[in-house]
Amino acid sequence: MLKKEASYASLLIKFLVPETVLATHSRTGKKSNAFLNRAAKPGIDERIITAIYESIKKIYPQANKSFVLNGITSACNTASSKVRKQARKNSGSNPARKNSGSNQI
Repeated sequence: MLKKEASYASLLIKFLVPETVLATHSRTGKKSNAFLNRAAKPGIDERIITAIYESIKKIYPQANKSFVLNGITSACNTASSKVRKQARKNSGSNPARKNSGSNQI
């Protein structure tokens, strides 16, 4: 059930919330332990998260809320990565290409 619940939650959040919002928000709005120097992203409206969980619960009565929340978190992370990559591409800097060819034999 994990795959179905998480992927369905991810699809629903992407349908309901624009990608630009997903990229700039997190599921909880809490500060990350991994990035203490960054400000916390605002959280997605709890009503949207609850509505998604309830709709999934109608389709999958035994749905686990943590799987649904993981799908929403995944959608936010994917959108954030996509926007960040697009910004790098538009700025013209590509760190992977630095020094390319200098170490070739």
